[in-house]
Amino acid sequence: MDQRHSFSPLPSTSTCFLHDKLMSVLEPDELVRVTQFVKPITEFVQKIVDNGFGYVAGSGSVYFDTNRFANDPKHFYAKLVPTAYGDVDQLATGEGELTSDGEKRSPNDFALWKSSKPGEPAWSSPWGQGRPGWHIECSAMASSVFGESMDIHSGGVDLKFPHHDNELAQSEAYFNNSQWVNYFLHSGHLTISGCKMSKSLKNFITIRDALKEHSARRLRLTFLLHSWRDTMDYNPDTVAEAISYEKTLIDFFYNATNFHLLTAVSDPSEIGAASGNRSLTSALIKTQQDVYDALCDSFDTRRAMAVLKDFLSLADQYALRQMGTDLPLPEACDQIHAAACFVLRLLRVFGVADETFASIGTPVPVGATVAGAVISDTLEQNLVSMSNESSSTDQLHRSWLSMDALTIGRLKFAVDGAIKAAHSFAGTLLKEKDTFQQIANETTKMIISEFGLDILKLPDDSSDSLRIMVKTVLNEDLDTIAETRFGLETKVWPVVFRLFLSIVSMRQSVRALLFSNAAHDKTAKQRLLTACDRMRDEDMVFAGIRLQDRAGASDGVQNVNSLPALGLVAPEILTEEISLKTKRELERREAKARVTASRNEAGRQPPSEMFLQQLNKYSRFDEKGIPTHDASGKEIAKSQLKKLQKLYDAQAKRYAAYLKSTETV
Repeated sequence: MDQRHSFSPLPSTSTCFLHDKLMSVLEPDELVRVTQFVKPITEFVQKIVDNGFGYVAGSGSVYFDTNRFANDPKHFYAKLVPTAYGDVDQLATGEGELTSDGEKRSPNDFALWKSSKPGEPAWSSPWGQGRPGWHIECSAMASSVFGESMDIHSGGVDLKFPHHDNELAQSEAYFNNSQWVNYFLHSGHLTISGCKMSKSLKNFITIRDALKEHSARRLRLTFLLHSWRDTMDYNPDTVAEAISYEKTLIDFFYNATNFHLLTAVSDPSEIGAASGNRSLTSALIKTQQDVYDALCDSFDTRRAMAVLKDFLSLADQYALRQMGTDLPLPEACDQIHAAACFVLRLLRVFGVADETFASIGTPVPVGATVAGAVISDTLEQNLVSMSNESSSTDQLHRSWLSMDALTIGRLKFAVDGAIKAAHSFAGTLLKEKDTFQQIANETTKMIISEFGLDILKLPDDSSDSLRIMVKTVLNEDLDTIAETRFGLETKVWPVVFRLFLSIVSMRQSVRALLFSNAAHDKTAKQRLLTACDRMRDEDMVFAGIRLQDRAGASDGVQNVNSLPALGLVAPEILTEEISLKTKRELERREAKARVTASRNEAGRQPPSEMFLQQLNKYSRFDEKGIPTHDASGKEIAKSQLKKLQKLYDAQAKRYAAYLKSTETV
């Protein structure tokens, strides 16, 4: 690019990154481009000269007079890095070819405006054709928006000197004040596996490159789990930490959702009066304050996330305990819902969670001061100030507790997948005996009656099971509901959730029957249990539905009389979980095989031969091969003989097991 017009298309194409929103970064309120700001920049430079802090060189370049500025009692040069004042090398690194030492009054002076050579990009100015200096662009454009001062200025730690120090100097010279910026946030460097990111090292990773391997959510969590002002090393271990944290969040919201389901299907007659037990709420209030304190301490997201993780663990334990206590479920559900709302509100602020019905509002505790104003308790709806007025019929309407906003596409995909899973499972039951056929037929009739869907007919491209179901149950149009804010969450999701429950209840009835005392053909039982596993581990996973059989609270044995846990989880997350489960099972089998192989290897030797090779220890043996005398010919003591006999007997058992394993059936 050797002509000015070659640079012209750059401003329009440089904003494409804003349109992608790949990392959920909010668009700026003001977007300024230096190529469209040249005249205000020249005016900014001229005023610095008029104020006595700049001078024009013979070439047409304009420089900032650092000595004049530093000696002025109203100003201080190099505020951020005072020790760098006079460091010509750092200044040269920053300025590059913008400066010519021969025409500067001091080596510390830097270019405000640089005259252009033939072929270089150039714009008109009072001093001839040229282009803005490196630092002046930021000062002029920022001042046009913020005026003579701003609260927060951010940038990389490597920009402290000379860039930010020179920004401060020229801006304060322009406004003739002593403080242009109140606070600087200097972020730490990002290294790649311990090395500085460099194209020469072939470790240069763009956001697009990173997103090919990890989701935007995982990348944001990776950064949140580290201090913004410290050097962060991007490597498999740091991302693994974020993946683990994401799973903790997903599991928490999944469990919270299922507690709402459990409350919704509970028998109202078995629910007692409110107990007044608000232990989780008390923990929530403390967590809110601790997170707030962490963020007020230089945006310490690392500590905030650690506090949050401890709370997630506590909330999960609370939910597990309530399932086996007399605490009324709606009361416990209110506290769990408040906890989930707080977590989602915080994650929405962090850019990790979408805007949902549960995530609207502030995570800041009541009474806290934010931007000079006290947070009102009216912003805390459904949080700490929640009353106990919810009933079991309300629970599903507020049960969408997820970091993802619902879409018609996701719901349709899940509903179609669930029907296909039900179709496959019902087809298996219809091939069995009367009892299992009856379960399939009764479930089919119930789903047709309640949802208008026939699970014995697979959905095709021309059908829309979701729309049919919404019209049948709600007598409303799906698109109309979707246009209403949070309509999919509060109206459609409860219907979809009930469909899922109906489908998995069919499976649960089969499992309860198979695990009962009733006699079943072993082959048929195995066939049906395989179908149950296939629905859980394959068909529902493909639909993005996580189905988990509950274990007993005490012994871990499957509890076939309790509702399984279910909810929507991204298919790719579920696939990862299944892959990890398969990998661990394979590793377990391989470890068991290695132990067996080791035992077999040890058992190959007949016990009569195990001591005969140890002539450095023993010289004489009895008829079984057990030593009687040591290497010097001395008779072995009785106590030692007992130990040798035990070793012999143990080898005899290993040898017998080895012989048995080699027998052909």
